[in-house]
Amino acid sequence: MKISFRWMPTFSYLLALALLSACSVLPIRPASTPLPNFVPPLGATGTPLPTPTPDTASFILLGPEMTVKEAGYAFQPIVAWNASGDSLPFTQTNNMASMGNKYTGLYLNLNSEKGGINYNSSDCLAMIRDRMAASMTGFQAGEAQALITNNIPGGSVSFTGQLEDQAVVGKLTTFFPNSRCFSLIAFNNGIDAQNLWETSGQYAYTKLLESLRFLDQLQAASCQVSADPSYGLTPDNPIRVGNTNIADGLQREELYLYTLRGPNFEEVTFTRLNPQYNAAREIVDGYSVSYQGLAEPLTLYFEIFKFEAPNAPLGFNCEAPFPLSAP
Repeated sequence: MKISFRWMPTFSYLLALALLSACSVLPIRPASTPLPNFVPPLGATGTPLPTPTPDTASFILLGPEMTVKEAGYAFQPIVAWNASGDSLPFTQTNNMASMGNKYTGLYLNLNSEKGGINYNSSDCLAMIRDRMAASMTGFQAGEAQALITNNIPGGSVSFTGQLEDQAVVGKLTTFFPNSRCFSLIAFNNGIDAQNLWETSGQYAYTKLLESLRFLDQLQAASCQVSADPSYGLTPDNPIRVGNTNIADGLQREELYLYTLRGPNFEEVTFTRLNPQYNAAREIVDGYSVSYQGLAEPLTLYFEIFKFEAPNAPLGFNCEAPFPLSAP
């Protein structure tokens, strides 16, 4: 398969990366579910990121952690990557997150897709490498190297090639967490691509890789899920969020709900119900809660006059630790 890339106003290289991750799988390997083509709206008006946090180890600047819930991974985006402080426009959709445009000289693309039967990280590496070889002029890859990031084993290859007659130098890295083929493609482009990669691009790639976390790690770091099937789901075992005054009880309940997620990190919607008494004559607040894929809304119950370290109810998750402490 040969893909021809035409220059588009602002994002041809990132489009190329997306296509590399979305081509059909070679028949010699188990089939994977292809992703739809992705055209990120990057360029001079790319989506601005929150104020970055300086990485004291170098001139690489990392932004706040971002979670791609549908694909089960999180990372800190690179928002500035060289001594000049050059920024990287950012976009995210479905299973993919990308940084860069044709003016920056650095491109980083993260993607996750369902893997084939009996796949492993080496299969993912070979699959993505073959897609790139079919889509880039003069593609050459080095010998595969094993690596471990945050205790997750993976593999990587360095590569060179050309896109739209511009030299590219970079690295492809893959992992296979939770039966998904995850890939990170990073490269510099242009006549000075090799020097850019050696002096700054590879360090941005390394920082991004070090910040990477996958679903099991996200669950462990985010919150504890209660093993009690009644926790939060019955008036007699409410989620006790406490308060510093009566007025902030509602706010603490909503902070909890804004952080709560479905079992696969689905966004949660909620509607407040009328307060009621439980068997202990405590006033509890009920919320009708739903998320995509849930057949019928569930009711969660809160009590604002006592505090216990909050957990997620059985069958739920959360995107971050609940931002509640003892009043």
